[in-house]
Amino acid sequence: MIQTDSVITGLEAGEQGVMVRDQNGCQAYKTFTILEPDELTIDMEDQKIVTPGAAVSINPAVASEQRIEEYQWTPSIGLDCDDCLQPEASPDTTTVYTLTAISEDSCTVSSEIEVKVRSSNEVFVPNAFSPNEDGVNDELRILDYGSLDQVTFQVFNRWGELVFETNDPNATWHGTRNGEKLRSGVYVYYLEGTLIDDSEIEQQGSITIIR
Repeated sequence: MIQTDSVITGLEAGEQGVMVRDQNGCQAYKTFTILEPDELTIDMEDQKIVTPGAAVSINPAVASEQRIEEYQWTPSIGLDCDDCLQPEASPDTTTVYTLTAISEDSCTVSSEIEVKVRSSNEVFVPNAFSPNEDGVNDELRILDYGSLDQVTFQVFNRWGELVFETNDPNATWHGTRNGEKLRSGVYVYYLEGTLIDDSEIEQQGSITIIR
């Protein structure tokens, strides 16, 4: 490649050499190494589910040794910010959002997430979980997808003793009582609360602990 411009572009990573010749024919040669840029990645869930009228947090993680100069979310409709890393989304309809991160060296990476809007305000409590610390199904949580405004959730053993209670829709239960692991078996739950549309909900059922 021969050029008169002092700025050279389009070079690949690896060993390179440059020769400079002035108007008098004097020349010099120098070798140098171009390093591969640091890898830029986004770790983000494929899908989030939300109830109509509720909001859900999108929590991607960007891995890079470079400083990130800019975040861009498209489309911006339904987001509380379109230039931050972790916005809240409350779209009216199911929407696929794209996050683009731009580093200080102008490297870019993009990733997509679908925010699925459910057709109704439903609350679901799983009927079994296995809190054996294997990293799979270790905890029980209410699946309300943002539809619960207030809740009382209680779990009882076969003798009617209260073993777990919470007023937090996002709380998790690991099958313990006062820090002690409960035995495998069937437990009964009772849930009552108010949804974001001001309607009330009441339900009960069974939960099986499998160890």
